[in-house]
Amino acid sequence: MKSIGKHFNTELIYFDLKSELKSLQKYYTWILLLIGNSEYDKKYLSNVFEKCILFGPSEFRSQGIMGENLHLLFDMTMVDLEDKTNQSFININTTGDNETNLENAIWECIFANLLPDDADLENVKVLISTYDDVDYSENIKSILDKISSGWIPEQ
Repeated sequence: MKSIGKHFNTELIYFDLKSELKSLQKYYTWILLLIGNSEYDKKYLSNVFEKCILFGPSEFRSQGIMGENLHLLFDMTMVDLEDKTNQSFININTTGDNETNLENAIWECIFANLLPDDADLENVKVLISTYDDVDYSENIKSILDKISSGWIPEQ
């Protein structure tokens, strides 16, 4: 896991989905942002999402050319898990689309998140990863620097 930096009380952390997934369970208030710019293995990601859901994210967001598909797969995995565990409702806010660029997605994680009432707003983590072999950490660092300088997305 690699801390990219903080903006106020929100820390951005980049992690490797394949090797560091279990590390997510140590966080209390966290947003999972998954970047998807290539085809994916549905079975593999369903298993990843199930583990993530059990670790208890406050919110799930997806971004990239597969953003909407990832959003739907996360929602379907959540419904399947509700059925499998006899839970009536898993309360994780989800969103994602194919049109939001990475700058806007990160800005939204910091300023337009959908955290639950019991969230620790003094200690929010945005955990960012991808399932492909691209390292977005330098790009995310430059976006965080831009946001910290006062950048706001255009409407």
